[in-house]
Amino acid sequence: MTTLSDNIKHIVVLMLENRSFDNVFGYLYPDRPDFDGLNSPNAKGNPAPDGTTIAPWTNPSSANASTLPTPDPGESFADITQQLFGTGALTAAPQMQGFTANYVRNGGNAQDIMHCFSSKELPALTQLAQSYAVSDRWFASAPCQTWPNRFFVHTGTANGYENNDMAGFPFPMQTIFNELAPTFKWRIYFHDFAQAALLHRLWPYFTSFRPFLEFLDDVNSDAMPSCRGITQASRCRATCTRRTTSPMAMRSSRRCITPCATRPTGPRRCSSSPSTNTAAATTMCRPLLPCRRSRRVRGRYSTSTATACACRP
Repeated sequence: MTTLSDNIKHIVVLMLENRSFDNVFGYLYPDRPDFDGLNSPNAKGNPAPDGTTIAPWTNPSSANASTLPTPDPGESFADITQQLFGTGALTAAPQMQGFTANYVRNGGNAQDIMHCFSSKELPALTQLAQSYAVSDRWFASAPCQTWPNRFFVHTGTANGYENNDMAGFPFPMQTIFNELAPTFKWRIYFHDFAQAALLHRLWPYFTSFRPFLEFLDDVNSDAMPSCRGITQASRCRATCTRRTTSPMAMRSSRRCITPCATRPTGPRRCSSSPSTNTAAATTMCRPLLPCRRSRRVRGRYSTSTATACACRP
């Protein structure tokens, strides 16, 4: 008897950057009882500094939509706590009424943080969501920054870390890839920085870390592993230019990979590093960027030509 699992040949996990469900999929469907979106009359706004309410809004004709919100909203544990609970007690149910206040505190315009995208602005993501299943009641594993949540994906825990921080490097957690390794072939395709490479139990498997360019080749070949993850570009300083994490950039057909002159074989210093805790990342960097050739390419998900972060002796 054939089961569903017999027909599943490959599992692909695509991880992008921090975006809320409403920001990307709030207008995916019209008002309907089986979808918790923004077309419902029950969709809540957030208080403006003058005491009025700012409702979620979208403007597909705006030339500036792809740049919103600018500056980036706060993503630390403290910032998100304010966004969820506002001025309410932390022991009560979060009312989600602190987004505008927190954004203003971080130097932004309250109106901008309530901007969302229409389905027409995000055709690739919309097509995927409408062709398959979308969860309108899925929440992040931890109300904090990117790294802890990606650690949950890779390991099932953030090991107590609340924010992007190199203080725990090399991170010791056992990963799902270690568990899969004896039976299944897997790969991690990355853009400019493979965050999973911070997990030292994956260091023996650096040949399974591949630049995203190879994913496009593997899809059409027999080299496609059973399990794979695709991680979107991390923010880097120095040699990276004008990188954007806007979902609107998903419409681009350009590509961005991480170049190195040779595959790292020992400790290295990085010519650029993640934007948080730069000093620690620069001095503690190991062979975290496993790549095979140096090249300059136009960046997928990027608004301009960019030279990605290189790893040097």
